[in-house]
Amino acid sequence: MSFTPSKSLEELSKLKIIKQFNNGHNANSVHLLEGNIIRKTYKNKKPYTQYFNKEIKVLTHLKDCKYVSKLINYNPNNLTLYVTYCGKKPKRTYDNLKKIRKVAKKLHKNFGVVRYYNDSDPRIINKGSRVQYDIFVPNTGINEKGKITFFDFGSHNWHIIKKH
Repeated sequence: MSFTPSKSLEELSKLKIIKQFNNGHNANSVHLLEGNIIRKTYKNKKPYTQYFNKEIKVLTHLKDCKYVSKLINYNPNNLTLYVTYCGKKPKRTYDNLKKIRKVAKKLHKNFGVVRYYNDSDPRIINKGSRVQYDIFVPNTGINEKGKITFFDFGSHNWHIIKKH
């Protein structure tokens, strides 16, 4: 699947930092930049290169999906990607969890992207694996209109199971 950047890396590098987020499990840094753009830099060592590549692959596959952050550009040399900001972390309410489950099912049905869960080893897809629709709330955003959007596809749990 091909990718065409919507902004140059030079242009993105000039954007001012609005907010720094907690770094997360695999990220070295995560910043909200002006223009509602997220800059995420992975730790520059194994296995983080794999997580970076997985996130690029999944975001490229989901380029036409309205329920995920949009890949703007990326730099494989320093493991940095730029994506659209998805909004604040939703509150953990029944309605929001229901919306998250609904979006996860759409990713599965319409785009062939799933998050697997396996009690013994989540990196291995086998008969014991099952699709997980209860996505971790911090990996979702909600905008002022209540739309749920997913981000952070670098985890070994995310898989593309069919071509789009």
